[in-house]
Amino acid sequence: MTNRLQNQISVSGDALTTAMRERRYEVHYQPILETESGVVAGVEALVRWVHPTQGIVMPDDFTHRMEWLSLTDEFTWIVANESLRDLVSFSELYGRPLRLSLSVAAVNLGNLLFPDILAGLVEAFNLTPEQVVLQVSEGGLIKNMTSSLDVLTRLRLKHFQISMDDFRDVPP
Repeated sequence: MTNRLQNQISVSGDALTTAMRERRYEVHYQPILETESGVVAGVEALVRWVHPTQGIVMPDDFTHRMEWLSLTDEFTWIVANESLRDLVSFSELYGRPLRLSLSVAAVNLGNLLFPDILAGLVEAFNLTPEQVVLQVSEGGLIKNMTSSLDVLTRLRLKHFQISMDDFRDVPP
């Protein structure tokens, strides 16, 4: 069995900046099914970096570096815009409103304006906050508990759904 860390690639700040500027990423969508009926209830947005020499790069290999370079906030809004636009298309295709599950980084939860900006973006696509499930890493919450809880409360007051994700990030 190969150690996960041995498979990670080296990521430069220039490469990440270029990838964002030139849209060298793809948002893949995993369907979310209702358990009893098997009907598609929504989609989960999964971002993949299309690296010019490494091929498809998984988020675990670039998100921490992106956060360290302070690119996470900008990238979150790029992915949110694309994902919400695609949610409109998916909902039209299925003939009913679907939900979008979208990962949110700890840095987003430190921005008190995040809930208002997200609500405005959702409204611009004629969607409702109830259609958006924000996947929050529990490890990220623990790093800055006070502001995270404040932002999460504001998000819930605006009727966004919250899902805890990546429990493996929690320190022992």
